[in-house]
Amino acid sequence: MANFYGQTRSNYFAVKDVEAFKEEMDKYSVELIESTDSEGNILYGFMDEDEDGGGDISYYYNDEEDEWQDVEWEDVFMRHLADDHVAIIMGSGAEKYRYISGWATAYNNKGETQDVTL
Repeated sequence: MANFYGQTRSNYFAVKDVEAFKEEMDKYSVELIESTDSEGNILYGFMDEDEDGGGDISYYYNDEEDEWQDVEWEDVFMRHLADDHVAIIMGSGAEKYRYISGWATAYNNKGETQDVTL
C-alpha cells in the first residue's frame, strides 16, 4: 500500500480586515503568504503546513473544544473576503503515480462556490 502525497494552496485575494483574517487563520494548519498587485495592494493567500505531505486543510484541532473540527471555508470567506475578489483553494496529489488527482473550489463573500475536480 502506498501513501498519498498532496499539496494544497490558494490564490491571492484581498480581505476586508487584515488583523481579523490573520487571527482566524492562525487556528488552521496553513501558512499565510502575501503578494502585491499592480496597484500596490497587499493580497493574501495560504498553503498547507501538512508535514506528512497529505495536503489536507479541511479540518483543524480546536483547543477550546479539545477536538478535531471541519473548516467551513465558505463561512471564512464570507466573513473576510473583500468585495469583487474570489478565493480559490486548489489541491493535487498522487499515490505512487497510480491515482493522480486534483481539485479546486472557488469562493466569494456572498456564499457562492464553484467546484472543479480532476
